[in-house]
Amino acid sequence: MTNNVALQAYQNAVNGQKIGQKCPKHGTELIYIKSAKDPSTGRLACSECDKEALAALADEFDKKAAEEIKRSYFMQHSLASADVFKCSFDSFIASTKYEEAIKHNLMSTAKAYAAKPDAQRNTILYGKSGTGKSHLAMSLMNYVADHSDQKCVYVNVTKLFRKIKNSMNSDYEYWTESKAEDIMTGCDLLCIDDLGTESSMGRQGQEASRWVQNVLYDALENQKRIVITTNLSEQQLRRTYDAKLFSRIFRNSVGTRFNFDGISDKRIG
Repeated sequence: MTNNVALQAYQNAVNGQKIGQKCPKHGTELIYIKSAKDPSTGRLACSECDKEALAALADEFDKKAAEEIKRSYFMQHSLASADVFKCSFDSFIASTKYEEAIKHNLMSTAKAYAAKPDAQRNTILYGKSGTGKSHLAMSLMNYVADHSDQKCVYVNVTKLFRKIKNSMNSDYEYWTESKAEDIMTGCDLLCIDDLGTESSMGRQGQEASRWVQNVLYDALENQKRIVITTNLSEQQLRRTYDAKLFSRIFRNSVGTRFNFDGISDKRIG
């Protein structure tokens, strides 16, 4: 489209006829351009107005391209189902004042992440399953991705370790351990979804394997802006992970820890 506008501007300059009038905005001489389809009609053109139109169109194109690149990065470097990417604060239906308060506070947290890309902050969404933690976590990530230039990554931890294990037996798996670490530490905001399921295998509170803890530690040590969802309580997390990893999960999270135990299971009913 920008090429078409540039070509039109060139044709205007070549084919235009001076009429002795000036552009009221720029003071430049206007030219009369005959319509290619109907020579009996035409329009007045200003070279400076045409330049501004071209610049505005190019700026719009650049913004759209940047948005598409950012959104593409988010989706290609995340491990989540297509339905999860559709989550937004608007689509989260709060049925109680408590749910509305958590939603409101997480919206404020999302705005803070978007406005302060250098602020080091962890956000913890914890409590029983089915209460909307993943929905609101993705809503937060989508907000930051849409309202800032930050690179966002959302990783479901079970999918992550399944991919890494697959890479040990296949040369075609993209998510190797080193690649996973690069992705999780190279983004501006990371979401680790369902922390704890990768180690407990459904038995909450079981200690995670040393390898699992090492992978998570590398990510948490080198990434200072993390959103975490987990079905485990603080006590269960303490039993599941060693002291170093536990401290990094809750690092810089005072005021941004959200307990979902007061919310009923939204998957039932």
